[in-house]
Amino acid sequence: MKTSKKILCLFIPLLAFSAAPAAKAELALPDAEAVTAVQINTLKCAADKWGKSWISNLLKALNKAIPVQTPSSEELKKGDWYDTLCLSYEDGTKDIFCFFIENDIWYMEDTDGIIYENADFITDYITQGYALLGSEKETAKTTPDTGYPITTLSAPSGDTLELDQLLDTHDLRYHLTLKIRENIQSGLSEETAVTNAREWLKNRFLLYQYALGEGCEPTEEDFRESLEFYITSLEQAENYDEIKPYFEEAGTTLRQFLKKSKEQYRVHLTIQNLYQNISEEFRNGNDQIGDKVCENIDEYWSTFLLDTVYPAMEAHDFSEFTKQMDEAESFYYEHSH
Repeated sequence: MKTSKKILCLFIPLLAFSAAPAAKAELALPDAEAVTAVQINTLKCAADKWGKSWISNLLKALNKAIPVQTPSSEELKKGDWYDTLCLSYEDGTKDIFCFFIENDIWYMEDTDGIIYENADFITDYITQGYALLGSEKETAKTTPDTGYPITTLSAPSGDTLELDQLLDTHDLRYHLTLKIRENIQSGLSEETAVTNAREWLKNRFLLYQYALGEGCEPTEEDFRESLEFYITSLEQAENYDEIKPYFEEAGTTLRQFLKKSKEQYRVHLTIQNLYQNISEEFRNGNDQIGDKVCENIDEYWSTFLLDTVYPAMEAHDFSEFTKQMDEAESFYYEHSH
């Protein structure tokens, strides 16, 4: 979706035999009444929920930001870690600002790529915004692992460990069997549980294949580093010593158990990278897919799946995957009755 860019007026007087410093550029921001929505990273909300006073103060703070004088501005780059602020207006246009830290100083980049200093005001608005919407602040860009540290572990069930002992790797047989059992425990009949589990894994496979086509598979080095980070973080869980005996009694370790699922972890990372790309689109002001304007990242992701991914994969050959799924279902029945 294209967004209009507000024009910044930068007047540089030219004086004979002397160079004058650039005068302050003024952000051509509309009044608070023209703002229809405010979005902080992926959290978007209509203007009336933020309140006119809050938006007015935000606009005043934006106007107080001071353009960085060249050549300093040319040396500043926002990089991969930054917060975004998107203002939507009643005429359908938008202003998008990116905030980042360099040498403990907050800077702001506007839609035209002009860098401003005196931008530390954004921290208060981010805090207020997330408090208003009842959400903890998200990280601007997650690391290529699970995203958040794990502090406690759940004990593995006996069925899970028995299933692990039957297989050299946690392949489709393992994951289909676990998903079916999970569905049955939730109250579904076995027939429905099997159907739903197959559909869930097929959609995951479809999404993975699409993500591969989009170049989202991690490099082998990134994959190894992420897998090691993930396993190490689990081994450092607060209750690891309590969980460790479960695996020892089954003749294995947590590390060995997790490495059997390493290919599924690769699938997870690939899909997560695709999700990260789509999330980046949304938090940078692209909230429309086709004719649908999305109000949050979940809606944007769901619309992306329905309107883009699934139609694009209709012609995909699932014959080999279906054959493996049939074999996995047979495995389930052989070891569950």
